[in-house]
Amino acid sequence: MLDALKLVNRATADKDVIRMLTHICVYDGKIQGADSKMAIEVDCPDLDGHSFTAPAEKFIKAVNACNGSPTIVVNADGTIKISQKRFRVTLPSLNVKDYPRQTFKPDNAVQVTVPDNCLSGLRTVYPFISQDASRPWSLGICTRPGYFYATNNVTMARVAMAWDGPVINLPGYIVQEVLEINQPVLEIWVSDSSISFKFQGAWLRAQLYTDKWPDSISKMFDVKREFQKVPDDLLNAVDQLIPFCPDVKFPSIFFKDGSITTANGLQSAEIGFDWKGVGVYRAEVLKLVLGVALEWTPGEYPKPVFFKGNGIEGMMVGVRQ
Repeated sequence: MLDALKLVNRATADKDVIRMLTHICVYDGKIQGADSKMAIEVDCPDLDGHSFTAPAEKFIKAVNACNGSPTIVVNADGTIKISQKRFRVTLPSLNVKDYPRQTFKPDNAVQVTVPDNCLSGLRTVYPFISQDASRPWSLGICTRPGYFYATNNVTMARVAMAWDGPVINLPGYIVQEVLEINQPVLEIWVSDSSISFKFQGAWLRAQLYTDKWPDSISKMFDVKREFQKVPDDLLNAVDQLIPFCPDVKFPSIFFKDGSITTANGLQSAEIGFDWKGVGVYRAEVLKLVLGVALEWTPGEYPKPVFFKGNGIEGMMVGVRQ
């Protein structure tokens, strides 16, 4: 019960703007939580026969205090009593008929084939999703036939994905929820404004972003390029240099013939490296790319540098000098 409650609570509202949305709804052996953006419902046979709403955070704390196995009684006045041995809690409840309960999917939704690498592909591309609200279209994953795309406006990545659904902008926070649930996706349904994921004994339904990605994103991958292997110890070398970057707010890594270095400053560092060519990159961007890249095109700097890894390819923009 406790695990089901914690999962559903991820969808309840944090703020009491609409009081009902801070509550969970228990009905027919199920628990549902929802806010204005998404809903999660989980089967919970332990609550079969009960029908009530309860403030999510307080209810979870009460169940936790009962070691996950409480006795629950809905009183005649509508309050809820949660107890185990000497522990007893009474919580207020709102009318269960007033709860804006959602269904798994809207009537106009179409079913999409679940890609074999759905979870692993989402997990691979998720770190590339932007947090830059000034470009709202980049806050989600763009699903297109053959690939899922993500960008943080300095890098762009795509993972191969057998997607036969419509082109949508899947919000990054929904990708995070799917990955947190971490169960095989059994069904996916998409409508004009929402997406629904079904898992074993649970489902998630969420609003899609309306901001559209640029149509030209796939064209940059059409050019044939000469890739070279990423040195095995390059990521470790970057990790060793980062603590000594003089500008902690804008740490950069410099590539030059025979070494890689930090910027010059009150503190600095250099590592001798079997390297030819120049380039300057934001340290956190370089680490993100090197975490997945097996091959890349560093000779293209100062133009975007492209990379390829296991099931992922992309590009990153360096720092112009």
